[in-house]
Amino acid sequence: MWQLVKHVVSSEAVFLYKRCLDQIVLCSMYAISKIANLPLKFQDIVKKYQETVGPTQLAQQVVYEVVVFEGKVSDIITFYNEMFIPNFKHYLVNISSSHQTPCKF
Repeated sequence: MWQLVKHVVSSEAVFLYKRCLDQIVLCSMYAISKIANLPLKFQDIVKKYQETVGPTQLAQQVVYEVVVFEGKVSDIITFYNEMFIPNFKHYLVNISSSHQTPCKF
């Protein structure tokens, strides 16, 4: 998972513009869980994140106020499906092939 986060931060830093690193970490956790064929739902990751951070404005923004396209704001699951996967699928396929696990996004 950290390999993917590192790639986003170091090679695709523009992707962080108007976004929080927590959003990248949550999306990376879910993407890697799919590669590893773990029975993990994105909602479960979000729920644990909210429990860990607590009922703060930051937690609400990380989950429900994510910039998706040119000012369009949506939730983190929409961001994952519409922005994260399309932009990083090639990198995830490389990770998946190096672990000999089929990609299921």
